Amino acid sequence: MELNQRSVPPSQAPSASSLDHGSAAKTAAERRRKPRVAVEFTATVRGVDAAGEAFEESPLLDNLSASGLFFKVARQLEPGTSLFVVFPFPTAPTDKVPPPRVAVRGVVRRVVPQADGTRGVGVSFQHHRLL
Repeated sequence: MELNQRSVPPSQAPSASSLDHGSAAKTAAERRRKPRVAVEFTATVRGVDAAGEAFEESPLLDNLSASGLFFKVARQLEPGTSLFVVFPFPTAPTDKVPPPRVAVRGVVRRVVPQADGTRGVGVSFQHHRLL
């Protein structure tokens, strides 16, 4: 599995600024407490959507920090929704051993409509563990 990581200055990260609480008057860079890393790997996301339907999807993560993550999905999710997310821990890839995975229980903090019809979802971590 190839993990593609690139550092992103907080002012250039996708609309995940909502993962930290703060005044609406503050900029995203001022509100962000943890640096973000832009990533491109697949996560497994489970939860219940706005229509009350249980789901499991495999979106591509856009960015990740010590306190949250951001991804895009087609389904409608509401702020405050609890999600379970599993993703590979970003380590150096090797053919011999698969990367460890991180399991996260989190809460949707922000849903941002995207130009392509999907929704960007910012999730803050409530609990996490290494698998």
